[in-house]
Amino acid sequence: MSPVTQAIAGFVVVFIIGFIIVGTSGQSPEEQMGQAFLRSGSMLNKHAEEKCREAVEKEVKTNIFSPTDSSSDRQTFVILSWKGTQGKFDTATCKYVKAKGIVSLVVDGKTIIAKE
Repeated sequence: MSPVTQAIAGFVVVFIIGFIIVGTSGQSPEEQMGQAFLRSGSMLNKHAEEKCREAVEKEVKTNIFSPTDSSSDRQTFVILSWKGTQGKFDTATCKYVKAKGIVSLVVDGKTIIAKE
């Protein structure tokens, strides 16, 4: 067998082994659940930040940016807090609950929304 033929045969063998390894190395159900959990928590945070930001901006009539503090159980609720700038407001806190939306909005100690 010539060296070129051996090189081609070796390349084909490596290629086939690679396909076998990739084809048989799927995620376990636990890994899939972990990935779904992370995606769900991330989407909840993103949606909560979007909706709460809109509500706070509507109330204080100015643009706000990223919250200064947040807490969450990563499955059902997110609590976001902002510290005001430019004298428009001092503090704003918003609680967003999955499947309910904004259930609490407090700006400078004044309750704007209270649904719980």
